[in-house]
Amino acid sequence: NDLQPLSAPPPRRVMVAALPLLLALQPLAFSAPLRSIAPRAPALSTLRSARVAGPVMALRQDMRTGPEIRTGVTAVMPEDYRLALLCLLPGTDLMLRYHQDYGFLGGFILFALGLIFAVQTMRVRFVCTKDSFTIMKKAMGGNYADNSIKVLRDQGDNVVVGGKSKWMYKDFVNYEFFPKGCAEAGLPCALIYFKETATPQAKASGPGKILSDLSLKLHKNAVPGQVHFAPAMCDCRELDAHFKARGAKKICH
Repeated sequence: NDLQPLSAPPPRRVMVAALPLLLALQPLAFSAPLRSIAPRAPALSTLRSARVAGPVMALRQDMRTGPEIRTGVTAVMPEDYRLALLCLLPGTDLMLRYHQDYGFLGGFILFALGLIFAVQTMRVRFVCTKDSFTIMKKAMGGNYADNSIKVLRDQGDNVVVGGKSKWMYKDFVNYEFFPKGCAEAGLPCALIYFKETATPQAKASGPGKILSDLSLKLHKNAVPGQVHFAPAMCDCRELDAHFKARGAKKICH
């Protein structure tokens, strides 16, 4: 009879003992509804993605529509040194690799072309006026970073076909940038080609005459006119946009 039956604890003691357990379970019981109601702050990765997506979408839109063109204003095309670099870098590599072989000669030719293109890119500017396309140049030793029309001057008679290097858009019958598709994609081009009908074919001679006659033989639907080629020493994508906006004709293949 030494054992005494245990008496039940008072209700107040049970509540005090269970209070820590209830406090521990309270976040589990109410966290799900609170999370669904409370607004979530955007993650840092989401904010970074939004900051990057804005300029990317603007760039894609600009690639689709091209730069904004004001046809009544004279525009000087920005220079592009990528053609010069595409000759200088491989030329240097060939000269270093094959300095005792024929590869050195090929590398030297490429390097020399790259130097010529680099110097000409510094001086020559392609200009689009309201009604004509003109090739102008800067004086030696001038400010090559200044692309304003006031520092440019006429480069004289065209060395291939004669006459001034100025052609009206209304006389264009075709133009293209080679390799095809590079100008639209913003990639470097090698050549700018266009054909116009203002140059008298009866007096044409030299390489220009040969190219014009060859174009008629190669394409049965070709329109008679003078063919012109120029190294792509400017932003061809912007020049293409100006040609389109100013009414230069182009044959769509």
